[in-house]
Amino acid sequence: MCNALDIVAMPIAVWGRDCELLHCNAEFERLTGATRDELLGRTIEQLYGAGAWETSERAFVCAFRGETVEFDRLVSAYNPNPAAADMPDLRKARWQRIKLAPASRDERGQVTAVLSTAVDIDDHVRGRDSAERNAGRIQRILSAIALPIGGWDRSNRLVWCNDAYLTWSGQSREALIGRKLSEIYGQGAWQSARQAFWMAYTGQAAEYTRLVTHQNSAHWVRVTVFPDTNPDGLVERVYTIAIDIDDEVRAIEELRDSRRKLDGFTANIPYPLTYFDSSYVYQFVNRAFVERNQLDPSMVIGRKVPEVRGERIWKEHLPYVQAALQGRSSHYERKVRLPDGTERWIRSSYHPDIDEQGVVRGVYDTNIDIDELKRAQEVLARTAERDPLTDAYNRRYLMQHLDAAMEFAEDLPFALVFVDLDGFKGINDTAGHSAGDAVLRTLAVRFDAALKEKPSTAAGICARFGGDEFVLVVPMPSDDDLADLATRIVDLAGAPVMVGKHLLSVSASVGVALAPKHARTAQSLLARADEAMYQVKATGKGRWQMCSSGPSLPANPAGAPILPVGGAGGNKSIHAPRKH
Repeated sequence: MCNALDIVAMPIAVWGRDCELLHCNAEFERLTGATRDELLGRTIEQLYGAGAWETSERAFVCAFRGETVEFDRLVSAYNPNPAAADMPDLRKARWQRIKLAPASRDERGQVTAVLSTAVDIDDHVRGRDSAERNAGRIQRILSAIALPIGGWDRSNRLVWCNDAYLTWSGQSREALIGRKLSEIYGQGAWQSARQAFWMAYTGQAAEYTRLVTHQNSAHWVRVTVFPDTNPDGLVERVYTIAIDIDDEVRAIEELRDSRRKLDGFTANIPYPLTYFDSSYVYQFVNRAFVERNQLDPSMVIGRKVPEVRGERIWKEHLPYVQAALQGRSSHYERKVRLPDGTERWIRSSYHPDIDEQGVVRGVYDTNIDIDELKRAQEVLARTAERDPLTDAYNRRYLMQHLDAAMEFAEDLPFALVFVDLDGFKGINDTAGHSAGDAVLRTLAVRFDAALKEKPSTAAGICARFGGDEFVLVVPMPSDDDLADLATRIVDLAGAPVMVGKHLLSVSASVGVALAPKHARTAQSLLARADEAMYQVKATGKGRWQMCSSGPSLPANPAGAPILPVGGAGGNKSIHAPRKH
């Protein structure tokens, strides 16, 4: 029998009722590192120690009852010293799957011998242990994400969730773990999720959208379900990530926009996620990050962020990274040019990784695409900021802009140009209000274009203050550029406008005031520019004038200082008579 078994490339042995070795093949000898003479007649405990027998005893009992059983154990080489049999050399030990089956029976049918076979599963077990360690690391990363994430087994029971999931669900961990999705949220929620879960268990990422009602108010969420596979490629559990899209959905409904979807989640985390240590060295990047930036993961891990992303991008993000390294979460929104040439709004969030001693070990960086939401917000903002007739900024936005600019006027001085059209009422009276509207639209376009003619004034804004009045706000212009701009405004206002078959003309009286030189509040600055504008009107119109550097004068003052003015004919001084 032993000779026949020697041709089998698998350790095979036959054991008697006292669990003593009766027969073994050559492969069994090779595995144990001993000869048959040293092995035969010895029990498992004598060969491998008491620990090995404790692991095997129950299986042998079952086998001698006529059952076929198997178990896994860590097998070391045969130790000829029985006193040291309980101390195997684990450096040489390997995991094996042992299978026991009845080998012979007596006339009463009682099993008299048991056949054992052994299959080496060491690589599988160690790979599984490594995968479990990696899974633990991934779960720690998932715990840092400020989105509700849950892990579900094949019975659709929750087996793991992060802290954000507890907040989102409004329940404790003890109340959630071990319960099915339908038990937690109801049968309707399970019906919404069922198809996506089925697809995930077949190895495909899937998503679904539903209106959740377990929070204080109903919210639309998009849930992505993706598989988690073991080393054998089998899906053992699935993960879900929920993103609140309520604002997006409702913004789409208000704007009657037919499309507003978050980018579908890809494998694992559906958006770029990275982790780097306090020395800015990448320790983890996910698949979405690699794909979006078209990078090879092997060229990222172990390298510093500035080396991978470039110094320009790094300098933009550094203040937010430093805040996270000081223990504060920070967020940064900006428009990014992707490798395919498209531009999209991205929201980067930096969250500190703080250990038990309160030391920040590193930073989690997540990036979420908010492009469509930003565009919806821009549409809403433009509606709130723009004059419906001329598309110039409206008075409300102008005042907000001035109030904000005034806060920084000491470091960032600016000029306010107040434009009042002369003779505009005559156009409304003779050519009609539609013709007057056309003139206002044309002049608004001209004034805005004048700002863009020079780099020093390109950052300025043009607003319709009301009726036939416009205001331009120009940050930090030089004296020459400001004079050129004011002269240009006067010239553009006086240039005829073709409306239908009619050539219509107006002129402009323009007053200019500087902040903080002439005023320290928005209202005061407007009043100073308005004074200068009325002084132009009183002296012939169709010109511009800088307000006096002294205190504000009463409306239409008596007495007349000599003030600088400018117009189509260049700069000169005029006498501004005072009126009562």
